[in-house]
Amino acid sequence: MSTRRRWHRPATPRRAWLRACGAALAVVAIGLAVVASRTGLEPSGAVAAGADDAGATVVRFAAVGDSITNANSADFAGLRVGDDSWVNFATGPEVAFVGGWARGGAQTADMVEHARAVEADVLVIIAGTNDLAHGVSFEATTANLVTIARAVGAPRVVVSAIPPRDDRPASARGFNRELEPFVRAQGWTFVDAMVGLRSDDRYGPGMTTDGLHPSHRAAEILGVALAGAIVG
Repeated sequence: MSTRRRWHRPATPRRAWLRACGAALAVVAIGLAVVASRTGLEPSGAVAAGADDAGATVVRFAAVGDSITNANSADFAGLRVGDDSWVNFATGPEVAFVGGWARGGAQTADMVEHARAVEADVLVIIAGTNDLAHGVSFEATTANLVTIARAVGAPRVVVSAIPPRDDRPASARGFNRELEPFVRAQGWTFVDAMVGLRSDDRYGPGMTTDGLHPSHRAAEILGVALAGAIVG
């Protein structure tokens, strides 16, 4: 009985090329897996929350306030911030504004009504000027501040002194004197971000448009001061 010999067709150039490509891809895949295991990076290249595309840490902040914060914003809650708002000057490569609420003439009770949870690292509050103007007690104002902070839910809270009032400088000074110890008692951060705007309890030259609201230059100074508190 004769034995048949099987004929093995030699690999064509195309088949050889496909085999070579497959081997090369396998080597690349193994290499990527090794690099990922050594660097701790996922192959997808995803970055941690709170970081930008370059991997740098970004502090996200929310803000709640009145006209000092809102200024000429078209839609503050919708992140359409005006160029006269301090928020415009507080944002940068390491600081991102992610939400909040502000409106001209707002009292702290209005802020309580509109405050919502925001995925932020820091909440900044500047409030009390309009409460003072309407005879709201300090106790009611500070109770509202606590409610606002709870509603937003940021792990850190920064509360600034309120700005001067050129027509009634003693009222703002007295409010800020009481505000600082209250804020610290809550475990929050108090910052006198208005110090660069004041001169003898009133606005300094060029710092106000009407004796109550900050000028564009004052908003810039205020924003830079608050950015330091946000990052710090």
